[in-house]
Amino acid sequence: MSGNSLFRVEIDNKSLISGISSKMSEIDKVSVESFSTLVRKIKSLADSLSNELVADLPKENLDIHRKTYVFACDGTIYTHKYSSIYLALASACSYNPSDKSLKPIFLPDIFFSHPYHGDLVCSLRMKSLEYQVAYETLKLMIEDEKKPDLVLLDGTLTFPDDFRTSDSPDWVREEFEDRFLTQAKKFFELLEKEKILVAGISKDPTANKYLLGIRKYLTEEWRKRYSSMQYLKCPVEISNNILLKSLFADEKSWKQNFSVLNELALMRQILWNKSFKRTRIVEVSCATRFPIAIENIRGKVAGFYFKIFPENRPFYVEAIFWEREDYDRIFQILSNLSYYSPRPGYPAPLFFAHHIGKISSEYAENILKLVHSILVSKLQGDYKLLLEDKFRESL
Repeated sequence: MSGNSLFRVEIDNKSLISGISSKMSEIDKVSVESFSTLVRKIKSLADSLSNELVADLPKENLDIHRKTYVFACDGTIYTHKYSSIYLALASACSYNPSDKSLKPIFLPDIFFSHPYHGDLVCSLRMKSLEYQVAYETLKLMIEDEKKPDLVLLDGTLTFPDDFRTSDSPDWVREEFEDRFLTQAKKFFELLEKEKILVAGISKDPTANKYLLGIRKYLTEEWRKRYSSMQYLKCPVEISNNILLKSLFADEKSWKQNFSVLNELALMRQILWNKSFKRTRIVEVSCATRFPIAIENIRGKVAGFYFKIFPENRPFYVEAIFWEREDYDRIFQILSNLSYYSPRPGYPAPLFFAHHIGKISSEYAENILKLVHSILVSKLQGDYKLLLEDKFRESL
């Protein structure tokens, strides 16, 4: 029997269940040890860094909480991907739980996008709506002499940190520059003019911007990013000591310890079983892949993790302190909002904005089906060029 025949017989005898069983055995023998090695590394780093990075949060204060005026903004998006085009329904909602007379403000949008860079464009469109609705809400509150103490956003202030206009098609650049950047600049310019605190809360951070921020600060690589700056424009609490420099500034140590590590896992371990704690702040706009496009926040974005209750997970925050006295104030506000919350540990205004503004998948599906039907009737037989279901969806 030829070698090919032997191979064919071996494959023929491999059922799905036997193949899965074999892979399960490999996971048991090999992968678990790899996971255990990673866990040991995380715990070892956490032990070394705990004293260096952890600071106290102020305890809740009901009197201050009752006097604090905050509104939050969140967005949602639902996308239907056809053969040659994306149809999307996006919406943003702002809500102030402190003022029952202020109704939620919504900005919806229905649009289409080409598949190439489609996911990025959909994210940009949703964030544009968030900045637009936040700007409109902020203007109304200022006009009504109800200027907020803090504006809360869902996600990071440094979004998008991996966008490079020179490498993108014209229609993507237009989406970024004419829509997203226009709205973002208006919003942050108004915040700076009125000296209003702003913070973005990331529920599930995947980028290591906090750790990279520490590295950029200790190595002074931030100066290459912002060559016109003599100093970073937000307070930095990271100590320039031997331990941190050996871990973060040394290239070999950085690659060995942090190249495959998601910082959220490390922060969970550092803040394990702790309450009313945060990590020391570091500037993070210098830690993105490319310079932040919103110029008036460059060098001003403070990054840190915070945690209120022992059983909760930490959340990543990017905040801007326009004035030095804002530095302590934002920690007290975050503590209060997260302590007096229907979802303990997570700021109440964002919780409400998320649930009030959330579009159900069934509702969104029906809206997009209606849009699809309108387009099909207009395009008639030509709709298949763009709007036919993907083949795998019809199998």
